[in-house]
Amino acid sequence: MAELQLENISKNFGSIKVIHDVSLAVQQGEFVVFVGPSGSGKSTMLRLIAGLEDISSGTLKIDGQVANDLTPVQRGIAMVFQSYALYPHMNAYDNMAFGLRRHNMSKTEADAHIRDTARSLDIEQYLDRLPRQLSGGQRQRVAIGRAIVRQPKLFLFDEPLSNLDAALRVNTRLEIAKLHERMPDTTMIYVTHDQIEAMTLADRIVVMNHGNIEQVGTPMELYHNPVNQFVAEFIGSPKMNIIQDENTVEKTGVRPEHIELVADGQGQWRGKVEAIEELGAETLVFVRLPTEELVLVRVGDDQSVTRNDMVGLAPIEDKILRFDRDGGRC
Repeated sequence: MAELQLENISKNFGSIKVIHDVSLAVQQGEFVVFVGPSGSGKSTMLRLIAGLEDISSGTLKIDGQVANDLTPVQRGIAMVFQSYALYPHMNAYDNMAFGLRRHNMSKTEADAHIRDTARSLDIEQYLDRLPRQLSGGQRQRVAIGRAIVRQPKLFLFDEPLSNLDAALRVNTRLEIAKLHERMPDTTMIYVTHDQIEAMTLADRIVVMNHGNIEQVGTPMELYHNPVNQFVAEFIGSPKMNIIQDENTVEKTGVRPEHIELVADGQGQWRGKVEAIEELGAETLVFVRLPTEELVLVRVGDDQSVTRNDMVGLAPIEDKILRFDRDGGRC
C-alpha cells in the first residue's frame, strides 16, 4: 500500500542518457502500465523503481520517503519477471514460502497464507510439483503467488506474459485483473510492449518513447485524445491510419472503425481494395490510395467487398484527428 513519486528521474549508461528527467505520481492502489516499443525505456524505469539500477539524478519517493538508496527489500517491492525466476530444485510451495522465511513469519501463518493465495490463483493442486512439471501458465501463477504472499507495498510486473502462448496470455491477464480487484489498496506497476495488455489492465497508461513520457492517461483518454501522432499510432489495434493531406503539410489521422466504405466517387478518398482479412465478426479491408498510401478499414461481416474493387472512403468527420509535420496535434 504505497504512493510512488518520480521527480526528474534520469538514468545514464556511461555517456548515453536513456531516461530523460521523468516525473510521475502514482497513487495508492493504482494499476499503472508502462508501455512503449523496444528501447523506449519502460523496463529501465521499472528497474529504477525496484532498486535494481542506480538512479543517475532525480528523486524517487515511496510514501513520501526518499528511496534512492534503499534496497528492493527496504522499498517493500515484490517483482514478477518475464522468465518466472523460480528455483528449479524447489516445488511450488517452497518457491512461494521462500520469501516468507526471510520475513520471519511463523510456519503456521505462512502455510495458511500460501494455501489461501494458491487457492485464489487455482494452483493449490500443484504445490508439490517442481517448476519443470508445470505448464508455462502454472509457473507464472506460482511466480505471482510468490509475490502476493510477501504482502508488498508495490507490485512490479516486468512483461510477465510475453513467454506464454496466446490462450494462456488471455487467461493469465484475467488472473492479474482479478488480483488487482482482490487487492484494491496495493499499488501495481506493469511493463509491457503489448498495448492490448495495457488497455485492458490499466487504470492509467504511461506511454514511453526514447526515454521520455509521451502521454499519461486512462486507456480511453489515450485512445480518443492522443497528444501526438506517436501515441495515436501506438495505442489501438489495428493502429490508426495516417494520411498525408495533399493540400497542406498536415496529416489526417483516423481509426479503421471510423471510416465507412462507400461507392466509388463518393467519400473523401478513393482507392483500390488490395487485400481482405475476414475475421468472423468483422472484416479488415486494405485500400490502396492513388498516393500509394495504404488505408485499413474495419467493417462488419455483413458488408460485401471484393479484391480489386474501386471504393470510396468516408471518414466520420468528428473522429478525424490532425497532426503537423512533426507529429504534434494541430
